[in-house]
Amino acid sequence: VSTQSTGEFPNSIQLSSTQLNLKMILVGLVVALLGPIYSDAYNNILSLPAPENTENYLLLDDPFQAPLTELTMCAWYRQAYNDTGRYFLSYAVPGSSNELLIGDAGGELRIYMDDKSWTSSYDPQENVWTHICWTWQSETGNVVLQIDGVVVDEDSDFATGETVRTGGAMIFGQEQDSFKGDFVKSQSWLGTLYNLNIWNRAMSKEDLNLVYTDGFCGSGIDSMNPTLSWDDIMTGELKGAASVITGTCNDDAADAADNAADAADDADDGALPCGTYNTTCWEQLNTVRFDDSNSIGFIQGSVEMAKRACFATKK
Repeated sequence: VSTQSTGEFPNSIQLSSTQLNLKMILVGLVVALLGPIYSDAYNNILSLPAPENTENYLLLDDPFQAPLTELTMCAWYRQAYNDTGRYFLSYAVPGSSNELLIGDAGGELRIYMDDKSWTSSYDPQENVWTHICWTWQSETGNVVLQIDGVVVDEDSDFATGETVRTGGAMIFGQEQDSFKGDFVKSQSWLGTLYNLNIWNRAMSKEDLNLVYTDGFCGSGIDSMNPTLSWDDIMTGELKGAASVITGTCNDDAADAADNAADAADDADDGALPCGTYNTTCWEQLNTVRFDDSNSIGFIQGSVEMAKRACFATKK
């Protein structure tokens, strides 16, 4: 797969009442000590360009090794149009073209499972990087939709008792009206997609927050063991003008590595970790504690403030 520049990433993420768990804290400490650890598909964005078409897509065969009775899907996406029904993820199996279908239906987010539909009043934006997480449980039919770290919709009794079957084809950029085919150009999805992962469980709201606060350029999602990872998806076959473009996260990674090296030097000199902690920082975030006997509670502010709070210690 050839890559080209450029993918414009969000510059910052605002955190609001976000609970972090010990696992992600440990990942953060490893990153601080050893530097970031990135997957093969890190910084690789799927580009599905205009104009509307039936040729541009990515095809992934047999994405699931076992049937799903629960799932969570999270991704960063930026769509170029918000007009008619355009779906960025289309999973079909023989006999069911809408086994799992996720996208925009003329100003509303709509999801199909085996031809059963669920619609949210959330109106997807055009040309704005957006983080989406959606969960579903077969036993209860419970669904949760989170957008940019905020739960915007919840429901029950959707596709109760259904199963997402194996042996299918997952396509990004076109809607399958038959297995691997019958695309309609007015339904083609146009935009960019990054770091889409699927889990075989319905995550709690706290875990959804962890995925979001990992950030656009984060590397912690792999520690959450996705059933279908962005790495897996990037092994799919590109069709037409679909391409993989390179974003700017590697620039951020280089900065992070430099900061980690500086922190190690400071530690050798007896300074506090990261060298960014100061009294003013702590006073601004006085509800946050990080010590041997205290866990991180709630953080409000920018990512940089959160980073400082994570390494701050108040005796």
